[in-house]
Amino acid sequence: MAKKKSRIDILQSLICKGEKALKKWKKIEAKARAKWTRGYRSFITAAKSLANATIRQFETKKYERWAKTVSEWGEKNVEWTKERDQAREEIRKQEEKLQKLRVELASLIEKVEAEKKAQDEIINNVFSLNETVVQALQSRNEYLTARIYHKLIDEDGNLCRQRTFDRSDGLRRVVALVNSITIVDKELVDKAMKLMNKFFKKFKNEEGELPKEVQAMYDLTKQLLIEKISYKVGPTLSQFISMELDRETMPELYEAQILLRKSIRTEKTESYIQLYSRASRADKWVRLKLK
Repeated sequence: MAKKKSRIDILQSLICKGEKALKKWKKIEAKARAKWTRGYRSFITAAKSLANATIRQFETKKYERWAKTVSEWGEKNVEWTKERDQAREEIRKQEEKLQKLRVELASLIEKVEAEKKAQDEIINNVFSLNETVVQALQSRNEYLTARIYHKLIDEDGNLCRQRTFDRSDGLRRVVALVNSITIVDKELVDKAMKLMNKFFKKFKNEEGELPKEVQAMYDLTKQLLIEKISYKVGPTLSQFISMELDRETMPELYEAQILLRKSIRTEKTESYIQLYSRASRADKWVRLKLK
């Protein structure tokens, strides 16, 4: 099925045809003007020749040709002038028609370009706003992962379905809900494990034993993760992630803690996180809208 032509295509086609027609009428006008000019020159030449003719020339064919040219000029002048003027009128009409078509085309192109610009601006704004939303959601999820979601894991490594956090004034509430939590980025966990091994290696003696003050931390890290084909959350991961570690004295453990926080991912659902607020403690909680 042939594609339907746009109004711009139609106007461009009409202008092209009009320009061809204009060119044709200009050629016709030029020929008619040249014909009239030649005839007029012949008439003037013949008239002068008749005026200056001698008695001997009256009986010659040349005299007859001059006389014929002069006598026919009136009729031919009307005919050729009409032919020329008709061509000029067609040229005028074509130029007027073309001017209207060009104005309409220019106006339509300007309108289409304005619509394209407006549409592009809308699309760009939508993409920009969407990017802002995505970045905000990503920042919120990263913050919740680091500060809240790991607290949904109890001391035995079991996942709690939800946990509620209230602000001290009792006017705002965050409810975290998850269906599952897992370690999805094995590469980050591997890096964290290497950093921890590097840290404890510095304290081991020749027999591979650790000082008592370091042994407790070592025992805790042994239960952070259960390694099979992929990692599974261990019973002490939540405790380790929430610990305040000193970056200067324990740089490897500090970096490992950051990597482990980043490695944790939670499944997103509609009830992934819920926010509530109220005007006073006497009022009911009102759930806020979230993406």
